Amino acid sequence: MTGTRGKIGALQLYAVFFVSLTSAVFTSLNEETGDGGWTTKFANVFGFLLWGVLAAAVLLPVAGKQADMSLLTRCDGISSKLTAAVCLLYAAAAVWCAAVGAARLGVFLSAELFYGRDVRFMLLLLTAASAWAASRGLETLARTAVLFAALLLCCLLLILCGTLRDFSPAELPVSPADPPPDFIKGGMLTAVRSAEIAALLLLAPQTTGKTKKGYFYWLAVFAGTAAIMYFAAAGVTGSFGERQDYPFYTLTGIARLGEMERLDELLSAVWILCSFIKTSFFLYVSQKTLTHSFFGKRKYLPLGIAAALLFSVSLPLAASRDAYLAATDLTVSGPLFLLFVFIIPLAVLAVSAVRKNKRRPRE
Repeated sequence: MTGTRGKIGALQLYAVFFVSLTSAVFTSLNEETGDGGWTTKFANVFGFLLWGVLAAAVLLPVAGKQADMSLLTRCDGISSKLTAAVCLLYAAAAVWCAAVGAARLGVFLSAELFYGRDVRFMLLLLTAASAWAASRGLETLARTAVLFAALLLCCLLLILCGTLRDFSPAELPVSPADPPPDFIKGGMLTAVRSAEIAALLLLAPQTTGKTKKGYFYWLAVFAGTAAIMYFAAAGVTGSFGERQDYPFYTLTGIARLGEMERLDELLSAVWILCSFIKTSFFLYVSQKTLTHSFFGKRKYLPLGIAAALLFSVSLPLAASRDAYLAATDLTVSGPLFLLFVFIIPLAVLAVSAVRKNKRRPRE
């Protein structure tokens, strides 16, 4: 439930994060996640928890204090030029993340469902639908995300039930990986797909409830879900599954539940819905930051600009697997994640604290 009009509860915000990150991780190419085996993927989950806790040390001091305080209002107290620069940077980052997410869906569908067909119309449809959804406001997006999160969990449970008879402990990795997985780097490979968490810096005034506790619940729920699904996939597909482009999709293709077959197509439909939420949320964040400094009360113009940029950037990324992999390479996504989740917030918080101390009257 939301506290007041125009605000959302912490549970709703973290439902957006859960839906977005889960769909991004399970529809990523094997090469994106380190191209390692199941042992590496398990290590990545624990590495992600480490990065998530480190991010909390930066994000939650902003999100967990005054109800009217956010990264942008802190910038307002320093300089209007700084606010404008931060708004532009976070708006551009949101569009980039939305474009990469749309391209990820396009590459996935082209490889597994459309079999090499042109996905330009799908991207256009996704962009238009997401722009419309973003124009409806954060409350509508958050409520929809809660429904999709419940649907996603139900579908994952169906997959587990549908593959239970094919599970074999003999398929589980019994020896340590050689070389041992780098869970710090592996955790970053997962963390860069959780760029939505930077929205805590911007949307804190619109969020009510237990934001701090909710953050750690979200980390635990995602990590638990990922670990369980990786465990099931390892026990069902074994070494065959870990060599596939989409290891988790291989698991869903095996699932059978009574007369229900092709659960992979059912889950693919859910991935499309989850990507819709992800793209809509990033467009909303972009529109929100742009209106803060540049467009005032006009929301459709910045939203239209963000949607046009999203479509333009996602087209070449989705058309070429190499271009998509280059855009999602850790040498690109890693520094961007560090910049927007750690460096910029810490710099703004430090300058804000120094200025606040200077303004205090000396006793």
